[in-house]
Amino acid sequence: MQNELEVYLRKLKGVRDEFATAALTRPKGREAFDYGHACGRHEGLLLAEQLLNSAIEEVANDEN
Repeated sequence: MQNELEVYLRKLKGVRDEFATAALTRPKGREAFDYGHACGRHEGLLLAEQLLNSAIEEVANDEN
């Protein structure tokens, strides 16, 4: 199970990096709302990454 979670984590990091690059190089708008929307999506991806890291640690601890 840990390997599956690590695969998801790698894919999530790739999506996060692609989104961050796109948001900076091709912004959809210049309003404060657009900036806040992009920041919120990025923060959500970071939270998902943290949750997967926690799950990986829990699985590793359970296996030991």
